[in-house]
Amino acid sequence: MAAYAIITTEVRDEAKHAEFLAGAAETIMAHGGRFLVRGGKMETAAGDWAPGRVAVIEFGSYEEAMRWENSSELGAIKALRDESADVSKIIVEGV
Repeated sequence: MAAYAIITTEVRDEAKHAEFLAGAAETIMAHGGRFLVRGGKMETAAGDWAPGRVAVIEFGSYEEAMRWENSSELGAIKALRDESADVSKIIVEGV
């Protein structure tokens, strides 16, 4: 059963965040993930949720998503992410 990483981002430093994203994309592909949503046009349809950016990444299973989340490759660039943006992320199993 597929699983998804759903990420919202408020970028503070575009240059540093671009560097993080380049590395993050490599880690995602290395762990079998693929982007379903990566930025793009967005409108709040209900409530007051208005994140700066949204990404949705699909993995083959919850276990694969968690291996990516806990991988040394992603861990090596998390500090760069934290320096450049405020990020919220959940990993959720699909149906």
